[in-house]
Amino acid sequence: DMGSDRINAIAVTNDGMLWLGTEGGGLIRFDGESWTNHTTTNSGILSNRVTDLLPAEGGGIWGTTATSGLFHFDGHEWVNYDMNNTGLSHSHVRSIAHDRHGNAWVGTYGAGIFSFKEFPDPLYAHYAQDNTGIPNERIWDVRFDQHGHLWAGTDLGGMYHYDGKKWTLFDRSNSGLPCNDIRNILVDRQNRIWIATWYGGLVLYDREEWTVFNRNNSGLPENTITYLAQDCEDNIWIGTYSKGLVKYDGQYWHLWNTGNSDLPENYIREVLPDPDGSIWVATWGGGLVHMTGSTMTIYNTENSPIQDNDVRGLALDHDNTLWVGTVYNGITQFDGTDWVHFCADNSPLHWNSITCITTDALNNKWIGTVQGGLAVYRKGGIGFVSIPVDIPGQTPTGFGLTQNYPNPFRSHTVIEFTLPAASSVLMNVYDMSGRQVATLASGWYDAGTHRTRWNASGHTSGIYIYRLTVHNYTVSKRMVLLSQ
Repeated sequence: DMGSDRINAIAVTNDGMLWLGTEGGGLIRFDGESWTNHTTTNSGILSNRVTDLLPAEGGGIWGTTATSGLFHFDGHEWVNYDMNNTGLSHSHVRSIAHDRHGNAWVGTYGAGIFSFKEFPDPLYAHYAQDNTGIPNERIWDVRFDQHGHLWAGTDLGGMYHYDGKKWTLFDRSNSGLPCNDIRNILVDRQNRIWIATWYGGLVLYDREEWTVFNRNNSGLPENTITYLAQDCEDNIWIGTYSKGLVKYDGQYWHLWNTGNSDLPENYIREVLPDPDGSIWVATWGGGLVHMTGSTMTIYNTENSPIQDNDVRGLALDHDNTLWVGTVYNGITQFDGTDWVHFCADNSPLHWNSITCITTDALNNKWIGTVQGGLAVYRKGGIGFVSIPVDIPGQTPTGFGLTQNYPNPFRSHTVIEFTLPAASSVLMNVYDMSGRQVATLASGWYDAGTHRTRWNASGHTSGIYIYRLTVHNYTVSKRMVLLSQ
């Protein structure tokens, strides 16, 4: 018994455990064979309304609740951080992020920002008006950039930057921000800050200049932005509430709407760049759109097995198969040729209203529904196992392997790794059949951050795995090579 069919959050920890945060049913753990439900009646959790989950770098899971603050659970012991047992003076947690030292940073709606050391250490610091001078403690979003600096967006209080020593406030009075309601912050691959404002358009801050994009000075057709995505060529794709889809390439704006293109609906719900360079677009009422260059292919209830034109949720799995969730009629799988539709009538799916789709390391699809709980789709039982799996265990302090950049890429890509001490290192690249295709690092490396470059010229396009081994610790990441 899952306790609740409403899934708020899904996370997978390094030990392979699946964790579900539910609306009223507490925290659920699945080890691949058995389910364990943690509630206020049988565990140390203080609220059954779990709103967000984040794997803890030191082990276990961090979670936020709707009424009782923040908790950490390592599989055995619970530690709750709320108004009763810590300096956390507000239990309305809006967002959480980890810095590169493993500390958890929590933004609250009404009490500023809290920092915690990794479990089992106590509250580390509280940043509020009385000790930072920040005038607004209603935090919408917290994010870290590539330098490890914190950026925080507030409700009508502007945006804050913290470099570890000094807090700096950016608002309408001292910066290029057009309004002080900052709902979301994006750090792009160039470490620039993109800022979504409420009715104020889009802002780009490159650490020197502020650039405001709105309907009066740019190609943006309106100031209400619904979605942002960055493709493999670093174009910014912008979904709008009622004016269609926009692509910004850094110089020119390209607008697609129902009046100048085959776009069937101007309300854009989601934008998903495909590794092959094309773009998938989810619309509200117009079905699914696949853009290849200037050509649009529309998939809707009249010409495809999609059973609902209100599309909510897009995901590409490891085989580059597209999964399309809908508001009322289940989920559809599309491999580029064949469509397979799953609903409550022809599958174990208990409810047809899809809320989210995620893919785990074994290519299993985890599907959240509105009232039908969680569904898991496994093709042939278990996913691919041809690539050696990572060795379980905690990450050594100071150890790190970054995502390659750019990713996807066409010929060259850069990978960085950090060592806490001098170590013997081996980094290999594998294709999806498990065949080793390159060695990027081999030998003795000093402590610190190291950079390696892969020239993939001569290799076929597709998904590759790069795997770093240091002593008994191994970690792998995926990268996508585009056709050259």
